[in-house]
Amino acid sequence: MKNGESMLTEKEYNNMEMTEEKRGIWLNFPECTPNDGEQVVVKRNGWYEILVYNEYYQCWDDSEGDDYCCELSEVDKFLRIPKE
Repeated sequence: MKNGESMLTEKEYNNMEMTEEKRGIWLNFPECTPNDGEQVVVKRNGWYEILVYNEYYQCWDDSEGDDYCCELSEVDKFLRIPKE
């Protein structure tokens, strides 16, 4: 992943120096939903991507939460980003 990019390939994600515990648990969407405005990791179109859940507009925004990225239906699982 290069500076400023918010997407990882599956290989890059799997090679990250994180234990399974640190990677967390993938949650099914829409059965579980992130908090409004929460940044989460999603898998979309074969890429891992950081997106922001936008409850008001019912969509996913880019990693900064500024611009529309995709429809809710394009994501079926998400991973909460651990807070340090």
